[in-house]
Amino acid sequence: MKRKLIFITIACAICIAGIAPEIASNGAPISSTGAPNEGSCGSIGCHDDTPANNGIAISSIIFNNGITEYFPGETYSITIRIEESGIQRFGYQLLALKNSDESNCGTFKITDSVRTQIMANSVNPQLLDRRYATYLYPGTSPVSSGVGEWTINWTAPNSDIGNITFYYATLAGDDDGSDLGDEYYLNSLVITPSTTLDAGSIKKNDNLPILYPNPTTGLLNIGFPSTDISSVEVYDISGRLVGRFDEFESGQTKVNIGNMTNGNYIVKIKQNTGNISKQVTLKK
Repeated sequence: MKRKLIFITIACAICIAGIAPEIASNGAPISSTGAPNEGSCGSIGCHDDTPANNGIAISSIIFNNGITEYFPGETYSITIRIEESGIQRFGYQLLALKNSDESNCGTFKITDSVRTQIMANSVNPQLLDRRYATYLYPGTSPVSSGVGEWTINWTAPNSDIGNITFYYATLAGDDDGSDLGDEYYLNSLVITPSTTLDAGSIKKNDNLPILYPNPTTGLLNIGFPSTDISSVEVYDISGRLVGRFDEFESGQTKVNIGNMTNGNYIVKIKQNTGNISKQVTLKK
């Protein structure tokens, strides 16, 4: 049976000094996520006048638009959000670790180079493989009144490596030019891989074709009922042809519809013995 993967995220902000962008522009200090062998915002001598999770802010993480399943090799959108009325500065830091040995896991990809960055751990010689998503100084500004938010992509490992933990911490700063009175939060999210058949079991299944994941963020794995395939075509709900793919591996292939808009599509597998259609939902 395929092992479960667990994700937990941790976001943590550095001493956010609203009047000193030269201090805050470098993002959260490395190893401040609260993950194994790391400190937190309150233990590294920064926001240490209040304990974690002691304020009134609402801190949250949205993985893959709330779809709490994933596949190896798939890329997913992760949004970190913190809300508190009247707050003018926010921060975060995000880390993903392989649960079995606490090593770095997957790959972060920047989607907003103005508000976010990726930093390597250059502090602890035992943690040099760790990579962190965190803010740039413009990213400390709210996206709307009392709301801090950052979105970044994360690509899962190419194989099932067991449980994975994402640690995330967030910070709400009072923008008074010091780190006193700021609030930080440590939270976690657990998700599991999809129970849909993987490529290995697709070849042994008679109820083909199989498309997964469904819903998808863009990349579709397709298992065919035969190897005699001429093309895979994608239609929108009005019947308009919006994509065509002609290159296949034996019995399976991958197609990427991530450049299309969110919604339902019909994937038509054309073969000499007849056409087979399946509906798929794109939800980026």
